[in-house]
Amino acid sequence: MIAFLEGKILKKLPGYAVILTGGVGYEVFIPISTYDSMKKEGDVDCLFIHTIHKEEAFHLYGFKSEDEKALFKILLSASGVGPKLALAILSATGVDRFKTAIIQQDTSALTAISGVGKKRAEKLVFELKEKLTAFYGLSADAGTPVSPMEKDTILALQSLGYDRKDISEAMARVAVDENMDLETLIKKCLQELSRI
Repeated sequence: MIAFLEGKILKKLPGYAVILTGGVGYEVFIPISTYDSMKKEGDVDCLFIHTIHKEEAFHLYGFKSEDEKALFKILLSASGVGPKLALAILSATGVDRFKTAIIQQDTSALTAISGVGKKRAEKLVFELKEKLTAFYGLSADAGTPVSPMEKDTILALQSLGYDRKDISEAMARVAVDENMDLETLIKKCLQELSRI
């Protein structure tokens, strides 16, 4: 089973990429969030891989973060959710916005996703709320990850007079990575807040 790929990006399109490693070009299906954060064609990049092997096919699904990969696997555990819909959900919402929608039982945010109607949205909330709360260590009230840097960001933005709901929305739009420092996160959140 392939869990990680590092190699040259031969092709990169919304939906899939081709990664050359060890003389083999691997076709990898990706969400929009991964597409946006990948390097350009010709550069070397790496992806976390989830492998799905069926009788008629062997498919690789790639993600720039382990968080994306983990949520993809959790989505697949929901009844009626296959890889195509799981990628569509990740592409439409990103990790943080989806987690927040599930924890806060915001079915209207889920029905905005192509392929998710009202019944499916309610089913996703019912099936995934407990799993997400346990897996990510979320607050059932806030629906946001318990992270020291995120807490500091929230406090800093609140001290500037921003509303908690708007702050949460802005933070959900920012792709946080392990190399990001507090100052960068605050600046990126301020950019998003200016658009709300």
